[in-house]
Amino acid sequence: MQDCKHAITKHSINLQAEEFRISWITIITLLRSVGHVLQNKDSQISRLHKKAIDKKWNDLNKTKPVPEIFWEFIVKERNRFLKEYEHGISRVGHIGVRNTDGKGEISLSLDMANSRGSTMGVDNTQIKSVISSGKYKDQNEKEVAWMAHDWWNNYLYEIDSLISSYTKNNITA
Repeated sequence: MQDCKHAITKHSINLQAEEFRISWITIITLLRSVGHVLQNKDSQISRLHKKAIDKKWNDLNKTKPVPEIFWEFIVKERNRFLKEYEHGISRVGHIGVRNTDGKGEISLSLDMANSRGSTMGVDNTQIKSVISSGKYKDQNEKEVAWMAHDWWNNYLYEIDSLISSYTKNNITA
């Protein structure tokens, strides 16, 4: 979770093109990897770990499509990016330039997430970066990533609580 926290912290509104995509795929991959690490590594720590992790995973699958932060964001965005190399983010820079006569303004909008090979200065650019569809449409992707991070923290806490409960009640696997 520490690497995920670091990746989200470093994700900046000023990232463009390849830098943006590398940042975003890192965040999404790390968010989804938490569940895989639980299943493939942490469940091998002990029989009680496996029992608690399996219970939480089974419970999560029974409530699908809830919680949406897992099914509609973590899983969906990870699958979209890793399987199709597309992301669900609209990151647009708006530049307003005054006409030479001073009577009007020309507005230029740039796709800052999907551009290739170059970036532009962002000093006078208003950037809007949001999720483009689904449950979290029009919400800032970094804020939703933090929500996902917090959801995982709670999920991990619940697993730890289950293990403690099993130990306290002398429950074996």
